Amino acid sequence: TQMVNARTENEMGMNEAVEVLKQVANGDLTSKMSKEYAGTFKEIKNALNTAVDKIKDVFGKINGSVEVVKNASGEISAGSA
Repeated sequence: TQMVNARTENEMGMNEAVEVLKQVANGDLTSKMSKEYAGTFKEIKNALNTAVDKIKDVFGKINGSVEVVKNASGEISAGSA
């Protein structure tokens, strides 16, 4: 039974990780692993969720920079008219 439980947890962990990765690949940066795991899958969950948070943070910074450039170019354009 212990072996069956470990295999079931491994399967659940892999399935959830794959699902999150698919969603992130499709642009959904809100997706995270949410089930409770022990051992290696706990580490995978924490690493994957941290990676998604960091990707989301980078895109947020890029979007902020794009807005600054857009506003500055609009001001430059208006000043030269």
